[in-house]
Amino acid sequence: MLTIKRKYRFVKIDTTYFPSNGSKLPISECDLVGLIHTDYPFTGAEEIETFHIHLEETVEELRRKLGKTNRYKINRGMKRDNINAVVITDPSEREIEEFQEYYNKFAKNKNTVLCTDFHVQTLKLLRDQNSLILTYIVNNEKLILGYHVYVGDGKKAMLLYSCSHYRMSEENSSRALIGRANRTLHWQDILWFKENGYSIYDFGGTTKDEGIKRFKSEFGGSVVKQYTGYKPITVLGYLVFLYWKWKRKLKDEVR
Repeated sequence: MLTIKRKYRFVKIDTTYFPSNGSKLPISECDLVGLIHTDYPFTGAEEIETFHIHLEETVEELRRKLGKTNRYKINRGMKRDNINAVVITDPSEREIEEFQEYYNKFAKNKNTVLCTDFHVQTLKLLRDQNSLILTYIVNNEKLILGYHVYVGDGKKAMLLYSCSHYRMSEENSSRALIGRANRTLHWQDILWFKENGYSIYDFGGTTKDEGIKRFKSEFGGSVVKQYTGYKPITVLGYLVFLYWKWKRKLKDEVR
């Protein structure tokens, strides 16, 4: 479990990742408490379905659970594609901003949520607690083929971002390489977290996109339910909480 504290405009927000039932949350004078991927429901929480990979298993057991096609593509990526994974456990300001720039090109092309300055601040706050892990994979020309970003507390690692420029590539061979690189990076990340004493690799949730859900399932994890949401502490926090709910509902209606 870990907590970051911030002041967003005039609102004090504490965000705690991975609290379990019975966890003692830090005492603070905040307006809002965010609880991310808890294992218990609470009022106002969103239920999230995700995949957990249990890293206490041996590497051979983890490999056996990979889908057949997934295992083949990962093996090809590691043995024939001349690609290399990089893990950064203390990313610099520049490295975080380079990720933001790369991710936002991906997000604009996919028409999904951008990584805003608010999100970058979250990443930097996590980094300052030694809880941010940034990974990427490069080809033999040092061109980045994809990024992953995680929050980790030493026991559980959760995927926050995954992106590549797959859709922007026009050549089928290049798209295939980027696809294998992304799978290879996930596998290398899983092995890195295992080697560094983590017990759970959390894919960060599934989506309504059946393709993404199927992709994540090919790594052999078990389906679990987690809960995420905000709890207002003060009157100000409650008003902001209601505003956020209204704003989200409005976005859903527009879609």
